[in-house]
Amino acid sequence: MWLTFFFVSTAAIACASLAISVFAAQRAARALASPPLRLHSVESKLQSCELLVEEHTQAITDLTNRLKMMKVRSVSARIGANDNAMPDPYREPDAWRKAMTARMTQNRINGG
Repeated sequence: MWLTFFFVSTAAIACASLAISVFAAQRAARALASPPLRLHSVESKLQSCELLVEEHTQAITDLTNRLKMMKVRSVSARIGANDNAMPDPYREPDAWRKAMTARMTQNRINGG
């Protein structure tokens, strides 16, 4: 009776040890495969962050340029609203020539 109990318990312990060793081997295999996957995941996240930073930098640069141009247009609109202002020589060359001719004539008449 004791001998039978000993053989049965030995067989049960052997089966349990086999199952535990299989699970341990599977876990070790997953652990060994995991660092490259984690490293790849970290690299892709880093590339994604770098791309996002580049896109935001470009967007900020575009917004800054738009703001500068808006300020330039605002100033030129205020200057253009002045009645004494000269016409833009690039946009209205004929009007600018007439205004310069009139100014030079006025300076000759006034002695300046």
